[in-house]
Order: sequence, then structure tokens, then C-alpha cells
Amino acid sequence: MTRKTPESTLVFICTLTLVCSLWMGCASKKPRWGDPETGFTLRYRLDTDRDYTYRTNDVEKSFMEMMGQSMETETHRTMTYSIKATGYNDVEDVFTDITVDSISWIVHSAQGDRVIDTKDLYGKHFGLRFSTIGEDLEFTGIDTLPKIDLGMMGGKQGIKMLFRSILPDLPPNPTKIGDSWTSKQEYTEPQSNMDVTVVIESEHTLEGYETVDGIECLRIKTEATATVDGKGDQGGTEITLEGDSETSTTWYFNHQKGTFVKATSESLMEGSVVISGQTNMSIPMSRESKSEVRLVSE
Repeated sequence: MTRKTPESTLVFICTLTLVCSLWMGCASKKPRWGDPETGFTLRYRLDTDRDYTYRTNDVEKSFMEMMGQSMETETHRTMTYSIKATGYNDVEDVFTDITVDSISWIVHSAQGDRVIDTKDLYGKHFGLRFSTIGEDLEFTGIDTLPKIDLGMMGGKQGIKMLFRSILPDLPPNPTKIGDSWTSKQEYTEPQSNMDVTVVIESEHTLEGYETVDGIECLRIKTEATATVDGKGDQGGTEITLEGDSETSTTWYFNHQKGTFVKATSESLMEGSVVISGQTNMSIPMSRESKSEVRLVSE
């Protein structure tokens, strides 16, 4: 039987103490996304070696009353695009390259069905820098892409309108289940000889957990209100657009990987188009829409 000396016993105790200290340190170390007790730190963390491909499905029904006649249109739009992170800067803004894979755009009206030609956009790409909490900071190259001809009512429009806020707003601070945070967005977009200003105010609430396509996510509910104001001139006739909308969205965030997984939303807008000139009239209008965005591959 080997007899332990006091020195070997001391070494054994010190080694055991060190191992226990390291084990306790590892066991108590929190994951970088936080935890339910102290709050989740939600950030977009896109890997630079992969593409994140999303598919959107939108259905919009628009109603207008003009000269005693009702005009109704229904629009179906499906789009697939890919996001690739190209790097981060010192303040952790994400630089991305976004590729338009495909867009299907069909308008149904009393005049018949119209397929919007979008093929010139297939394979085109542009840059977007956003913060790790989802704030759009800078587009590059998007305004040089081919425009979409929406016809007499819509004119030719760029695709920036389709890519604003493609990632939902995350909370700036650690957030527990049941907590809420707010965000605000304001931008002006040219549309058919008119500059349209949109102001969106949103309240987001972290509701809990939910598994989506086999991925454990945090479920977040967003209630948003928006005002739309536009003014322009067409052939000497002044056209003014005013509207208010409410949108309810449920979306899912993979807090462990830092990726947006899915969102479904419903929206209702009511407003009017006022025409001033040789003919003066106010045209009431409303729009109902449903949409879904889903991560289809990564």
C-alpha cells in the first residue's frame, strides 16, 4: 500500500479544488443569448459562409369608390430571395448581399388578370447594412435595379418597397417573457409621380416559446399602426393620398442561432385619394392584406 505524503495530499486537494472551480464556472456561464431568468439578449448573428433563403406570400384586396362605382382588385405576390452576410464592422452592423431569386406578381380586377413582368430582376442583387437588432441602415445598388411596371394605377416602381424592414426589430435590452418594447420607422418612397411618406409605430411583446419546422423559437407578437401621406402632380392635376393602417404580426426568432424564422401578419388600411384641378373629387379606398414570410433554407 502506497502511503501518501502531506505534499501529495496537498497537491491532490489543490487539483480537485481547481477542477471544481472550472466546472462550476462552466456550469454557471450563461449562453450569449441569455436566459429566461435574467432576460434574453436577442441579436441577429448571420454566418458569413451560408445563404439564408426566404419565401414571402402576400395577398392584398383593394377597394375604391369612384363616381358611384366600386373598383376592386386582388393582388397575389410570391417572392424568394437570399441573404448572405459579407461581414461586420466595429459596431457590429451586418453587411449583407441580397439576391432576388424570383417574383410572381398577379393582379386580378374587373378588367381581367394581369401578370406583372418581373423577370428582369431575377438574379439581381444589392447590398443592405443593418444593425444586429434589425434596423435598416443603408441600401447600396438597389436604386439601379430594373423597375417594375404596375400599370396606370401604380406606374413604375423600384423594389426597395419590398425590402424595407425585411427583418423584424429586436429589443435593444435583455428581455424576459412577457416584456414589451417599441420601435418607430419613417421613410419616404416615390410612387407613380408621388412622394409617399410612411410612419410606422410598433409595440412588440415576447410571448413565449414555440417550435417551428423543428426549430425551437421565441414567439413575438407585434401590433403596429401606420400613417401614409403622399402628394404629387400628374398632368397639372394635384393628387393627395392619406391613409391609416393597423397590422398584427406573429413572428418567430431562433434565439440560439440569431436568425429570423417565420412571420404571419394581417393588415387593414383605410384612406382616400383627393384629386384637385379641373376636376375635384375624393376617392375613398381601403386595403386588406395577409402575408407570410418563412425561412426555407440556410
